[in-house]
Amino acid sequence: MGGINHQPCGSYLENSTRLSRAMSLARSEFELGNASLEKLLLLEMGGESIEHRREEYGELKQHLATSMKYLGDMGVHFSELRDQMDRLEFVDQPMIDLDEFGTDLVSMYLVDPVAMIEISEFYQEGGFQAALSCLEDGQQHLVTLTGNLWRSIIGLSQAVMASELAQTLEDNRVGNIRRPFAELYSAWSSYQQQFLASSLISTEQWYRSQGHGSLVSDRQTASASA
Repeated sequence: MGGINHQPCGSYLENSTRLSRAMSLARSEFELGNASLEKLLLLEMGGESIEHRREEYGELKQHLATSMKYLGDMGVHFSELRDQMDRLEFVDQPMIDLDEFGTDLVSMYLVDPVAMIEISEFYQEGGFQAALSCLEDGQQHLVTLTGNLWRSIIGLSQAVMASELAQTLEDNRVGNIRRPFAELYSAWSSYQQQFLASSLISTEQWYRSQGHGSLVSDRQTASASA
């Protein structure tokens, strides 16, 4: 889970970890889909058989379908986390100075400054619940863009079978998928930075409220075995 696991901590840790894991898998499958597209292009340029290219084309479609599946899992985990927060009557940890904390994070190259500003505004307006709503909206946007790319990839079937995939992309022919790919890459990059920024804010609030030091200082609490 590393730095991206989305808090809150304590009793909410299992659901928040399931959420961040689903996000990691969704992004990984998207990247694997891009790798399959690149391999498909190389196979075509290398004169490989149609059977080999058809197999890789299937891999490309499968990776995008699996990415969609994990994005759907994210939606389920968002709901589960919200249900748990309602059931346990979640209360935000004491608010920290987000301007100061954000400046420290940026100076340490731990977070994107734009994402930090965006997420900080949600925390200041409505706490963790508001930030969670922002991230849920972002997840839905990723679902939409992934679906758009999936349909574009399906539309390339004829070009793949005719060994014209490279030319379709190079000549900007009808069916060129560069735009939907770029839209999804851009959305994923922004979303992950926002997710990370929110995770760091909520983690810092937890650390300070529990007396566990800070992400922006060298002081850490002793290990359980110490």
